[in-house]
Amino acid sequence: MCASLQIGAVGWDHEDWQGVFYPSDMPHEWRLTYYANEYRSVLIPEYYWLDDVAPVPSQWLADVPESFEFYCLITKGLFQYRKLAQIDEVIGDLSEKLGGFILDVAPKDITEYSEKVETFGIDKPIFRPRKVGAIDINCYSSNATAHQAGDIGIAKINTSTDHRWLRHFIEQFMSNVAGEYRFLFIEADYLILRDATTMARLLGY
Repeated sequence: MCASLQIGAVGWDHEDWQGVFYPSDMPHEWRLTYYANEYRSVLIPEYYWLDDVAPVPSQWLADVPESFEFYCLITKGLFQYRKLAQIDEVIGDLSEKLGGFILDVAPKDITEYSEKVETFGIDKPIFRPRKVGAIDINCYSSNATAHQAGDIGIAKINTSTDHRWLRHFIEQFMSNVAGEYRFLFIEADYLILRDATTMARLLGY
């Protein structure tokens, strides 16, 4: 059976997507709902937590369908700028649609931050960094056997791409990671995200 690949974005609140993905006249507060109609998951990046305005998970949950999943990127900066109790409260509110935690920390800090996440008391997989060949994608794996999620990749694409490059990029990722259900979160202009999503479908993922 061919492994499946689910592609999503790093965050959804992108001003430069207005008029490209989001309709130019669409209200700002409708963005997550619109995004969730096209994609089934999203990565919540560090800067969503560090903004002066605290996250509103109850509103996020109301804006997405039942099957939608949020993945939380856990960094050292998150714990430096937000108190553990604040993070715990947001995570708890979000738990019903939480896909898992992704630890974006140095190898020496993995144990410490795994323990911090475990204090949330939420039965969701924790994805830890792993080295994967020579591909320019940050990859993460979970040891959890009770969850179906395979490896996760996070890629930042700053340059323009063509279809040949995207095909190679996706095929390299899929050949270097494991799991029946794999995730790739892309931080890029919307048109790159769109083309990557289309390419993955054409490749049968």
